Amino acid sequence: MTIFMDIDGVRIDIRKILREMQEFPAAAEVAVSEGGSSEVSIGFRSAVAGAADAMGEGTRRVVELLNSTQEAIRASVEELAAQDSSISDEVKTILSLLDSAAEQDGGTASDNGEFK
Repeated sequence: MTIFMDIDGVRIDIRKILREMQEFPAAAEVAVSEGGSSEVSIGFRSAVAGAADAMGEGTRRVVELLNSTQEAIRASVEELAAQDSSISDEVKTILSLLDSAAEQDGGTASDNGEFK
């Protein structure tokens, strides 16, 4: 059985994901709403605060999905490497890209300050 993996395509896609992760805001940043609390604006202010909280929660969930996707990519790459030792150099490259993502949080990560 032959296993084919487009290493260049995987590298390009991982680098794209890493760039986009750096631009992704932290959930706490998204959940911020500001404004007065006069009687006239209280209803609007409450709606804005609710929307900001919902956006923060959505952002937190996206970060969790990105983290689990990265873990799934790592597991798949390691499984392929176990099945075909001829791609070990490519596997090391992909895993090092994933490791570099873990080291770069750049202030654009989840509330606890990390992308895995």
